[in-house]
Amino acid sequence: MSDFLARWAGESEANANLVAEELLIAEVTEAIWQAMENEGCSKTELAKRMGASKGHVSKLLNGSRNLTLRTLADICHALGVKTDFRLNSGTPPIPVPMYRLPNHGATDDPE
Repeated sequence: MSDFLARWAGESEANANLVAEELLIAEVTEAIWQAMENEGCSKTELAKRMGASKGHVSKLLNGSRNLTLRTLADICHALGVKTDFRLNSGTPPIPVPMYRLPNHGATDDPE
């Protein structure tokens, strides 16, 4: 985070909240872009796999449309990836790494 952004976030709780929201949006969408690149999947192909329009996918990925957990699950399913989501205390951003699911779609994790 830039010095300016850190100072601005420190000025008020509302600013800090906005910064936290934007950092999370950026981190999640960046992880999706990386998964798409790894899969060789375009926005058009992702939209097709999700049964959505390319415009809808574009809005999700540029942050202009709210990305719900259900939609994130749809995207992960369409890309054949699973999220590894953890909440951490402190200032570091929340890690949202994505990893490939086994080809058969099942995981060893019972949850």
